[in-house]
Amino acid sequence: MSTTANFTDYASTTFGETEQIELAKKFDELDRSGKHVILSNSKTKFIKDLYSKFKNKHTVNRSGNINSKKNKRGKVEEYIILGNNFGK
Repeated sequence: MSTTANFTDYASTTFGETEQIELAKKFDELDRSGKHVILSNSKTKFIKDLYSKFKNKHTVNRSGNINSKKNKRGKVEEYIILGNNFGK
């Protein structure tokens, strides 16, 4: 599994580590401004490390039916990450 769990396989455009870092920065920025933020992302070490400051991280299983390659569909684990202000 790639560090971003082959997220780039979902579409023809690139969404790799650089884009994941930008997403994490925006998530953090919104959280620090008091917004209630939540996101789902692939369960990989890269993602776990990227969102390490957020302690409210849950693992869920879902059907991986979103993939441009039929043979790569199936059960996958994802993180549901809640910002530190979520629910306050």
